[in-house]
Amino acid sequence: MITEIRTEIKPHNDSVENHSLYSKINSKNDLAFFMERHVFAVLDFMSLLSALKRNLLPSDTFWSPREDNDVSRFINEITLGEESDHDLNGSFISHFELYLQAMEEVGADTSLIKKFTSLAKRNGVRPTLESLDIPNSSKKFITDTFNLIEENSLHKIAASFCFGREKSIPIMFQSILDKIGIDEIQAPKFYYYIKRHIEIDGEEHGPMSENLLTSTCKDNSNKWLEAKETSISSLKSRKRLWDDIELELP
Repeated sequence: MITEIRTEIKPHNDSVENHSLYSKINSKNDLAFFMERHVFAVLDFMSLLSALKRNLLPSDTFWSPREDNDVSRFINEITLGEESDHDLNGSFISHFELYLQAMEEVGADTSLIKKFTSLAKRNGVRPTLESLDIPNSSKKFITDTFNLIEENSLHKIAASFCFGREKSIPIMFQSILDKIGIDEIQAPKFYYYIKRHIEIDGEEHGPMSENLLTSTCKDNSNKWLEAKETSISSLKSRKRLWDDIELELP
């Protein structure tokens, strides 16, 4: 079934990989504008991971062995990478915080995403989305993600995480690096962030996320069908994010 999903989603992957937005990012101002919107997708990736952890590795005071050690390994390993990776100086940092540093490096405004993060933790995502003036592109994308999270269907979350994120991001990010008009000297932290995801997701987390999806769907044909539909929906949401950012570009 994994092979079937790969085949079905290829046109949607291609539309994300070959998006015209990337070639329109030709200055630090363009990159800053892009990052101020894309950062919401960086944040909600972490929320997808938290939803997986909540379902697969629920915490309790009394420890007992997990049912699936492979799943435990995957969740713990990706959490380690996303929440405490190395920065350019060798210190530990989350990928979200690394992205904020990359934003500041090119002069992007981080005040809105910081305010959103603070308020959403206290008041919830939906009230915060309504109370802040968030770009339409980002608002629609993060709403799609939290609709899925709140549905709390594990195989759908795993499908979005696998084919909407871990399997598509390395290809998408490589295309960004190939086409944008900003070189590594101008934005070293941005390039480092992108290259780390190409490396980690492409070589390690992508294959592991497929195994995770397989373990959640097993032999349930209905779950596999919904996983395919969710994967396509997640990629469509990503393309719409890029479409909207392209329209918003000054």
